[in-house]
Amino acid sequence: MVARQILPNQHGNGEMALRDSESGENPNGAPLSSEMLEGNRPAFPDEILKHVLDDQWYRERTPDFSRVTVPILSAANWGGPG
Repeated sequence: MVARQILPNQHGNGEMALRDSESGENPNGAPLSSEMLEGNRPAFPDEILKHVLDDQWYRERTPDFSRVTVPILSAANWGGPG
């Protein structure tokens, strides 16, 4: 999963072959070095196994819905980039 979904779509991955159809730009933003990409990418599956449910690690990553003042409908694509 990581190699097929996260790595190609990580912000700063300059090797992305696809380009924005309107601007022609890389959809992942300005290219970053491989060291910076690795430093910005946690080993998420490994992190999940280290933490019990609802500990501080999860609380830091959970949104505070009481701060939402305008609701939004978001349609996500779990199959990959559109």
